[in-house]
Amino acid sequence: MEIKIPFNAWSKARVLDGRKICTSRTKIYGAIGDWFFVGDSRYQLNGVVAFTTHTILYYLFKAEGAVSRDELNDVFNTIFRKGPVPSIMYVHFFEVVN
Repeated sequence: MEIKIPFNAWSKARVLDGRKICTSRTKIYGAIGDWFFVGDSRYQLNGVVAFTTHTILYYLFKAEGAVSRDELNDVFNTIFRKGPVPSIMYVHFFEVVN
């Protein structure tokens, strides 16, 4: 099933150049096998797993497209500027399927 996952400019650029293979969200957007588009490229979900934000920052910053934990932390702080960064998020893993 096609789903919609919104991406900011920082994330979209990293998805399109292949550096970002997962995205952390406050809710579940789909299930394994669902797909979405970024630009003209189609991506398929391979899994959705709940992780603490600490785990995401420590272990998944590269998969999120960041060069460091600090960069990903800055991105999270920008996204959640109106409130605290959630302590748990759903990480959506995906791959291009064009």
